[in-house]
Amino acid sequence: VHRIPYLMFFDGVFSIFLLYLIHYCISANTNDSTIKSKDKKVSMDIKDYIYYVPTDEGIISHLRQYDMLWNIGLAVNRTIKVSPFNSFHYPDVKSINLCKHFELDSVNCINDNSTKVFKDHNCIYTGLSHPASHYGWSEKMPVSQTFNYSIIDCLAGPLNLDIGKYPPFKRQHIPSGKIFKTRYLELFEIAKDILGITNDTLLVVVHWRRGDQLTTRCPIIDGEPNTKIKPEKIDHTLNCGTVKEFIEQVNFNVRKFLGTHSNSSNSVFEHSPISNISTNSRIEIFNGLRVETKVTTSVITERTSMINDTSINKRLLYVATNEKDEKQLQEIKGIPAKLFGDIAAGLAKRNIVLNSMEIFILELVIMCQASYLFAWGESALHRFLHNCRIHNPVLRSNLIIDNHRGIISTNTK
Repeated sequence: VHRIPYLMFFDGVFSIFLLYLIHYCISANTNDSTIKSKDKKVSMDIKDYIYYVPTDEGIISHLRQYDMLWNIGLAVNRTIKVSPFNSFHYPDVKSINLCKHFELDSVNCINDNSTKVFKDHNCIYTGLSHPASHYGWSEKMPVSQTFNYSIIDCLAGPLNLDIGKYPPFKRQHIPSGKIFKTRYLELFEIAKDILGITNDTLLVVVHWRRGDQLTTRCPIIDGEPNTKIKPEKIDHTLNCGTVKEFIEQVNFNVRKFLGTHSNSSNSVFEHSPISNISTNSRIEIFNGLRVETKVTTSVITERTSMINDTSINKRLLYVATNEKDEKQLQEIKGIPAKLFGDIAAGLAKRNIVLNSMEIFILELVIMCQASYLFAWGESALHRFLHNCRIHNPVLRSNLIIDNHRGIISTNTK
């Protein structure tokens, strides 16, 4: 009977120790998501959603981020909610909600801007590339790259699959072949009518990236070395070349892959029947480099049947570019080629005016639907174009990327 007080004493001590141990374990387990700042502490109330605040990059960059989040959301069984954003690529657009322009049923777009999301949620900044202040965000926001996607409330900043914790998953892609809203498909039909594209037209599209490319990736600017460029970002392709080099390479590429017209050797874009292309793998010399051109038999068959289709009796070249120099644009038109200015003039007659972002999306549709597509350099845009064309074996095989000046590689994967 006299030992009961002692038992009660030790029982109390043990209970306190047990409570401390449980608290310690919970704290350790949630270290990634329970990050203290000067203002607040992240809540442990786990919801079905992950809120994401995007950066100020372009559309393709954001679609790539959404693609990653979609995969991670599937892995952790949580829905992604994305706030609108502004982009320096489209200065005339104040707030961008991509769900209004693309079919993104895997991602939910919300109306709350970044300020409200930061106020209502406990956001963590990924800390990649730039400090938070680069995007106009508070430096007080916790920074982490080891957070847990299963329990995180909100995330902001650039993403890659090397950051964050999530269970293993098989990578998929948002199906960009059917990603455009109906409005842009209707605009494409109007653009075809403006350009005179019919069922017997072979639409050849060339993407020539300029604009910010010249300052962020080109080693030479106006004849002077670009000292601000990072070595891993240097682009040695025609994106950084002259308009004369561009025109010469376009004509070379088209003759190589589509052949020349039977009644003209001066232009590869006369409205006349198209001759066959060569079907042999061979060794060729481009700018002093020995390159073997290889195309699989199935691709050759698909191409040849398309090129020799008797219903196709004319070609049209469209150049998608953000080059603004009017003199260079006029030289391109002399190939002859069509530019967005030609489409804009036709749209104006229909009382349709597009902002810079809508122009870019319409040109994405044009590039996705082109009979042939030529492009240069390393770009996330090329991955998007590959995905949007992959559902069509002929279009997939006719995506031709040149990653070196003058060296042609055919993307058939």
